[in-house]
Amino acid sequence: MSPKPIQLERGEKFDRLTVLRKLDIPGNIWRCKCKCGNKISRSAAGLKAGYYKSCGCLRRDTAIALSKKNIIHGAVKGNTHTHLYGIWAGIKHRTSNPKNPSYEDYGKRGIKIHPKWKNDFVAFRDYVIALPKCPSKINEWVGQGIKFKRTLHRINNDGNYEPGNLMWATGHTQQHNTRRTIWVKYKGKKISLARLCYKFGLDIRIFRRRHKRGWTVRQIVGEAKPPKGFYYSPDYGWLKIREAARIYKVDYIKIHNRIRLGWTPEQCLGLTKPPYGIYYDKDTEQWLNLRDTARKFGMNHEKLRHRITRAGWSVERALGLRKPPNAFIWHRVQGWLNIAEIAHLFNIQPDTLRYRIRQNWKLYRAFEIDPIKFNKLFDLSRS
Repeated sequence: MSPKPIQLERGEKFDRLTVLRKLDIPGNIWRCKCKCGNKISRSAAGLKAGYYKSCGCLRRDTAIALSKKNIIHGAVKGNTHTHLYGIWAGIKHRTSNPKNPSYEDYGKRGIKIHPKWKNDFVAFRDYVIALPKCPSKINEWVGQGIKFKRTLHRINNDGNYEPGNLMWATGHTQQHNTRRTIWVKYKGKKISLARLCYKFGLDIRIFRRRHKRGWTVRQIVGEAKPPKGFYYSPDYGWLKIREAARIYKVDYIKIHNRIRLGWTPEQCLGLTKPPYGIYYDKDTEQWLNLRDTARKFGMNHEKLRHRITRAGWSVERALGLRKPPNAFIWHRVQGWLNIAEIAHLFNIQPDTLRYRIRQNWKLYRAFEIDPIKFNKLFDLSRS
């Protein structure tokens, strides 16, 4: 069954239109009289739905009223307007129009525009232009490629667009005043966590994580030792064991073992000489103990221990990096050798070898070897 046609009553009004009678034509069309005196024919469905409110005079009268209003402030001309008028219109829409895409971030949160400014652009313009640091070309027409370093900003992010809560601010300032901004108190003053990090030159991501864990502000800025604080780095602040191990490239388990042995954090990270360290390896950037050092230089660790502990040689001399006491010549394989060790190497009596050297014998003759073999075994440039 087809639906019953919509019936209207004579004299029924729809805004400026008044129903007169139904026309004897298909389509359920009704004759109406407009408030201005014109007569038009419209469908009953369109009248009921509110599609038709006048003969067209309503749109004309609205445009005339708006043009008269625009003549007062001069901020709208045809299809263009000034930058400040666009700001004012944008504020009105996002605070009062539910269909605006930004309404949920403004109007739905309870943010409103000042009642005196809602329908009076001139009052809004006079106030914001008088604010400090207002851009000089804010009243220029749009479409001229003008970019502004400062825009209108609410001081209290949850407050309204009203006198006392507006300022001209840069984008950097506005980024530090959002709903996501974390505010803290430092030395009795309220400051954003991002600004505090920028002031001390520290990583904002690490600070956000630590603030969520309940660290105090003094612990965050490094003025007090934080919970589980292991080492304070001038570049990164307080670090935990895992963070320090990753940054200084030291095995995490090795640090734990060193802590059990009573090493300091600096010693655990290889920044200072550890209790058993004797040589700092520049390749691995770590301190080596006696066995590791002997293995690196291809020496017997007992011989190295004897030279350092009993003979009193320095580490550099014991490793052959400097000429040790009583050393005579540098052997390319065995390092520094004294006269007794050379005599033992070539099966010569030590006294005989000393006599030959005092008599200024050539060394290859004193050692009883061929000159070519002598040059392969010994380096006179280091002797």
